[in-house]
Formats: sequence, C-alpha cells, structure tokens
Amino acid sequence: TGDNYSFQIHYTDWSGNPGIIQTRTTDNSTLVYDDVKPVLTSVSITSDNWNKGQNVAKSGDNITLAYTVPTETLRVTPPVTKLAQVTSTPTTSDNSTFQAVHTLSDNDSEGKVAFEIVTIDLAGNEVKTTTTSNSSFVVYDRTPPVINLGLTGTEKSLFTSQIIIQFNDLTGL
Repeated sequence: TGDNYSFQIHYTDWSGNPGIIQTRTTDNSTLVYDDVKPVLTSVSITSDNWNKGQNVAKSGDNITLAYTVPTETLRVTPPVTKLAQVTSTPTTSDNSTFQAVHTLSDNDSEGKVAFEIVTIDLAGNEVKTTTTSNSSFVVYDRTPPVINLGLTGTEKSLFTSQIIIQFNDLTGL
C-alpha cells in the first residue's frame, strides 16, 4: 500500500462567499496514494516429464507455472498468464496461489519455455514477471534423436554376426 494523504478543499458559492475549508471526507474515509507495484513472492515452472531432474519436456508433456501473489495485493481480476506464448486463465483455490498449465504440442517453439505473468492491483499498478524466484526453467525439445551407424571392414565373413545396439535416452525426449 501507499501513503495516506491529507487534503484541503477551498470553495466559494456563486456570490463569492467562502465555504468552510474541508480537510476530511463526510464518511471519514482516507485518501491513499498507491504507487507500489504488486510483487509475486514465489514463481516456479515445472514439467511432468519423467526426467524431472533435467528440466526438460517433450510434446504431450504438461508445463506448470505456479506463483503466489501476497494477500495484501488485492486484485480486480486474476493475473494474466502467458505460458509458451499461449494466454491462459490461471486456477486458484485461495485467490493467492495460482497455477497455469499448458500441454506442449508441435505448434510450440523449441527451447527454454517462456512465460509472462501480468499482475494489476486495485490502484492500477502493473508488473510483468518473466523470471522464476527459484531459478527453475524448462527446455522444450521435440527433435527426435538421430544416430548414424556405419560398419566397415575388408574381410568377408564366412559366418553371420549379430550386432545389438541399445540406447537409453537419458533426457526422456
């Protein structure tokens, strides 16, 4: 919140007679100047990819953006949330903790998943948040792995050989 301000209202009637100077409202409310921008106290982004420790995601995975707006930051509407360039309405159970989920598809851009949270308080102060508070991030990768395998040799074999190659995709992509 901002600071309380005092005021004085000087007025006259049509004839030029001065009125009584007013220094408070008739209902005893106060005048508050609020230029304090709302601050999100917690912002994180995660993926439901099986390999959570690598901060990666593939098509079909859900990206979750979670954030907390302090209860003293009153809002007219929920914060506007863009996750992977898609605007979504976040869900909340307490009007303080919000969550937006986006399912990645081939239409989404590869790379670090971008987000933007726009919060506006009742006074109209606006803040755009594009970074997490815990250094979390998710990288979207929809490019399948490629392997080039070539066998060379000059000897002709009189028997048949079997070669088995097995790869464990450590990223889950």
